[in-house]
Amino acid sequence: MATDEEDWESAEPIAVPIPPKPSPPQARPAIGSSPITVIEVNGDSRTAYVPQVKILKRDPVANPRPTPVSAASAPTRTLKEKEELYNAARQRIFGSDP
Repeated sequence: MATDEEDWESAEPIAVPIPPKPSPPQARPAIGSSPITVIEVNGDSRTAYVPQVKILKRDPVANPRPTPVSAASAPTRTLKEKEELYNAARQRIFGSDP
């Protein structure tokens, strides 16, 4: 009896069929003046949604921009005040000092 290796070596090669590639979708012109493009894929007659992009402007009178807060209007603290606030917050978070 032949071993598996001998069977493998003596086997005849066979042709493996390669399936055909699907054709790309074909775009058809839209009916009327509609901006929608109909794409037919594999005989399916459903229409594909094509989003429309519109750039809209805001009305500056109806929606004025808020004025940015300047750094000059923010209260300035000394280093000692900042350290005190930091230590108080640290005390609240972590409890007593180690």
